[in-house]
This record gives sequence, structure tokens and C-alpha cells, in this order.
Amino acid sequence: KDIEHRLSIFKDVLETLRNDVFKEDPEIDRDPRVLKIFMLPEFFMRGALGAYSTEEMFDSDDDEEDGLLIQLSDRVHDMISDEAFENYLFILGTVIVCEKARDDLDGKLTADDLLYYNYAPVYKGGPGPVQKYVVLKQYISGADFLSRTELPNPSEYDMHAYAKADKSIILGETFAKRNVTVVTDNYLQIDGIEIGIEICLDHRMGALWSHQRIKRNDQLVDVQLIISAGMSIERGPNPIKPGGVVYLTDGEASSAACLRTDNSPYDPNHVCRDKPDGLQHLPHGGAGYSSFFALSGCIDMQTDKLLEGYYSQYQTQGCEYTLLTYGIDVMGEFDFYPPSIEVYPSVDLP
Repeated sequence: KDIEHRLSIFKDVLETLRNDVFKEDPEIDRDPRVLKIFMLPEFFMRGALGAYSTEEMFDSDDDEEDGLLIQLSDRVHDMISDEAFENYLFILGTVIVCEKARDDLDGKLTADDLLYYNYAPVYKGGPGPVQKYVVLKQYISGADFLSRTELPNPSEYDMHAYAKADKSIILGETFAKRNVTVVTDNYLQIDGIEIGIEICLDHRMGALWSHQRIKRNDQLVDVQLIISAGMSIERGPNPIKPGGVVYLTDGEASSAACLRTDNSPYDPNHVCRDKPDGLQHLPHGGAGYSSFFALSGCIDMQTDKLLEGYYSQYQTQGCEYTLLTYGIDVMGEFDFYPPSIEVYPSVDLP
């Protein structure tokens, strides 16, 4: 029931994107040369129990015996295979799963008895074979797990890192069988565009920049994507090329975007970082460096009945709140603000 509800929300969002194409003045750039990047925030698929079992990732030769998450993946694949999404890259939030560290474990378990994973499914849309990736989160945050469930919260056991993918028999077999590329270094290329993807705390810890320094000789990326729930662009390094861009989608705040406008040697302490510990997305950057830029459009999902009860008064989301971060206050007293599809203008990459 939980998975079905979340899938229905995604289906409604896709329908909104598809209908935008037919508007006289569409919010989203129609140009087929533009890669449209659609991002959902972290924890979109966390589940009512705090994590799904990796048994739901079992890919049987009989489709009727597939795990629920595999069935979900197949249905998502069918949805995004539409020609309308040929130039879309989908980052579908994150999925949290866990499994026993050993088969012989039974009874009451602690976090030390479990393997935890938090990963972002990434798909290139359109007809034909779909490019599929999973980007693994490395660092466990205190916000990642729900303490109100029976699942042991690894943060309460002083655990700071997620398990490696090869430790899980089910995940390894499933990803291999389904031709899913497992991304462990935050980097991938799509249509010749070099993209770095970080999940929340990984950005604060500088995971992308660390891997680029160690594995790619300080190479910068064209686009940096941050999927989070309580993070901001300026809290971590932004290793983008001059003319490159950073996008963030956050489940506890608004989205944000930052364009690098200088041609100086890269400095991780300045690019997109007016105040390195800042928590607020603002439409300006450090002097001589990058600038945050505003939306080109915003689509509120207030008519979507599936979202009723999922947002509260003065919650930091929706088009109105995003405008407030730019100094434009249109928020009414005692109003409720639904999640929104926030659209940024197209960027000519270097």
C-alpha cells in the first residue's frame, strides 16, 4: 500500500510534466537538445517501517514472484519509456533497504546485525533500452532512519557509514541481472555531460570532490546534483567547471540552483559558498564566484489529492516558500503549502 501510494504520486507528477508540453507557454524547455533533469528529494522511498527489506529487491524469473521494489522499478520503467521523456534524466529520490548481516541471525537484532543501504535510482527516460544507475550514499546521517519504528537506528549505535554493495547477495545479484550500473564514486556521464551526484550528508563531507581528486586528477564536472533532506548547496564543495551548475532538491526546504560564473582556478572554499556553513539558499554567491539563480517557473501540486495530509502549515516547501527565500513574501497566515515542481531556466554548459 505504501509503495503503491508513492508510485501514484510519481505518476501524477509525470502526467503534469507531460501536459506542460501542450501549454501555450510551457514552464519546461521543449528544446530536444536540452537535458531535463527531474529530481525527487531524499527518502521518497523510505517506507513506513523506516526501510524496506532487500528481499523486496529479489528479481525472480517469474515476474509474479518479484519483490515489491522490483515490481515498482518495472512500472517506473514503463512510465518513463514514453517519447515525451526522451530527453529527461530522472533521479527518483532515495530508497532505504536493509538485510541481516548473516543468515544465522534470529530473534531481537541490533544495528550491528544489519546491513543498511541508502541509494538513489537514476534513469534516462525515453523509448528503447533505459540507462539505469544506482548512486550509493556513503555516510549515515541522524535523519536517515525513523526512531519510532522497530528497526534499529544505526545512528544510535554510533554507525557512520553504509554497507558496501558487494556485502549484500541480493543487491549484487539484482543489479547485475538488471544491468544496473552501481555508482560508488558519485560520478556518471549522460549524453556526454559529466554529472556528479551526492546524497545529503555526502555533500557536506565532500564525497564528490574527494573522488574527483583521488580518481580523476581533480577533474571538475559540468553538473552537480544534490538530493537531500536538510542540506544546502553551500554546505559542501561544488567542483563544477566555469559555466557549470549545481542543483539541489530538498525534502525539508526549497530547491536551489547555483551557476559558476568565474574562470579562476577552482577553490572549494568559494564556489557557491558565500558562507561555507550557511544553511540558507540565497540568490547570490561569493564575490567574483558563483551566483544562485531564481526559478523560471513553478507548478504547485495543490490539486493532487494523493498529497493531502503530507504537508503542514508553514512547512518550508512549495512555490510560495521558494519565493520567500528570494525576499518575496506571498505566504498567507494559517495557510498550507503543498509540494511543488520547481523549474529552473536552461543553462548552456561549457
